[in-house]
Amino acid sequence: MHRPRRKKTQQSETVRYFFHARRGKATFDDTEGSGFPTAKAAAAHAEIVAMELSVGGRWQGTWVLVVDETGREIARVQVPPPL
Repeated sequence: MHRPRRKKTQQSETVRYFFHARRGKATFDDTEGSGFPTAKAAAAHAEIVAMELSVGGRWQGTWVLVVDETGREIARVQVPPPL
């Protein structure tokens, strides 16, 4: 099994995670990704992304999918209704 590449930094190793947005059958791919030390940290970031997307209601019902470098989905967070 292929493991995600880890990039060493001064403080810890990081793995690149991608935050795709899926709405119905359309998926908006994150092609850049961001580095996080753990899958749990990446999933927590997805919660923040979902809250940011909720502003204005345009993205309501969209899912933020967190995918690691191997393409494995590690989390899924739905964008909530606007506050």
